Amino acid sequence: MRKDWILTCAIAAFALQTPVFGEVIVELRAIEVNDVALGAGEATSLSVSPGDKVLAELILLPGWGSEFPDGIRAAQIVIGGRSGVTSGGNDRVLPLGWDSPLDLFPCDVQEDCAIGSFCNDGQCNGGGHFPELGAFIENRSDYLLFGQDVLRVEAKTTLDYVLGGLDQVAQGQTDTGIEKYLGTYILVVGDFACGTFTFGGITTGIGAVSEVFGPDLQTSVIPTVVPLELNTGTCGPLPSDTPGSLNCSLDARYPHPTNSTTPVFAENFFKLAFDINPAGLSAGDFAVFTAPPIFFNRPTISNLQIVGNDVTITMSRQFDDDLWTCIRHLDTNTSFCRGNLPGDSDQNEIVEFDDVTRMLLDLDPPLLGDDGQPYRPLPLVACDIDRSGQCTPLDLMASMNLFSGSGAFAPGVEGLNMSLTCPSTPAP
Repeated sequence: MRKDWILTCAIAAFALQTPVFGEVIVELRAIEVNDVALGAGEATSLSVSPGDKVLAELILLPGWGSEFPDGIRAAQIVIGGRSGVTSGGNDRVLPLGWDSPLDLFPCDVQEDCAIGSFCNDGQCNGGGHFPELGAFIENRSDYLLFGQDVLRVEAKTTLDYVLGGLDQVAQGQTDTGIEKYLGTYILVVGDFACGTFTFGGITTGIGAVSEVFGPDLQTSVIPTVVPLELNTGTCGPLPSDTPGSLNCSLDARYPHPTNSTTPVFAENFFKLAFDINPAGLSAGDFAVFTAPPIFFNRPTISNLQIVGNDVTITMSRQFDDDLWTCIRHLDTNTSFCRGNLPGDSDQNEIVEFDDVTRMLLDLDPPLLGDDGQPYRPLPLVACDIDRSGQCTPLDLMASMNLFSGSGAFAPGVEGLNMSLTCPSTPAP
């Protein structure tokens, strides 16, 4: 167990009674934007622009003396960063120095991590991962426990950062009628952010609860945390990563007829769903790229059709084998990719006999998948191997035709794989 979590639990363990809500109010207040003090403009709701850096502080408001007449001995605030970073309409607002997956991605060896990430202390992180830059407690005169023998808590293993302290001398700090500082939180607005991002305090959860303690540590209160709202502007039409988009899907079906290598059956279109009608959308609103990149004869967008909120984008040629063809919506930096890998029914980017096993499972599906969620059937591009228009037991035989190299199919399909993982940028 990491040291920072041990310290967090050390404070929580002193609470012998169930905490209750009380008149203890903490604000997460914006103090600076791009290193410029807001002064009279300090607020818990602020309009910002993409790329801005916002320094906010946790401020304990006066007026809690009736709740803790003998003072406060310990306090910890758990900031709801995981929910906050994606709470807007598009892109993210991340703590300064965060270069890691949004959720813990454990690893044993470097190969467990994606390209560009590194396995450090059992966690996949990027090379620029320095979470200590994004949250800390300054030892300054208005700090609630200033001048005491304080055990500080700064836990930043996950995005739900913990900032707190425990007065080890057991001298409670009384309400003097002035605001008290509890910690600093620095956020960076994503370049494509839009909508309102909200960062508040977490008040429930084992080992992750905002709480304030009295001198005997037997009395505790869950404070009201006034959240920080960062308004980055109204969003335009946003594309959604719906199942119909087939984002990151691989066409596992016959690449051509069983008795001839022509015609080639590969598809050449994307279907996107927007949250509102994207009137005026054109091919110029997208960029086309491939992975691995190709620099000559790259596909282009030949047609774009809008019907309601749905958009069909047709490419100048069919998708290439063993290559991701992608389109990026420039306003949101959201990309969608498709590719071909005949035989890869389970969509794990490599052709192996497990693909046949996955098809068998789809013919008699369980209620729940391996992840405990409702079982998700394969899309048509993954299970309709013979291109009949539906997934049937005959597709098992068609899959075996691919594996055996019968008819016009080339032998050796087993083991073929995509050289790169799908490079799609997450949709909102």
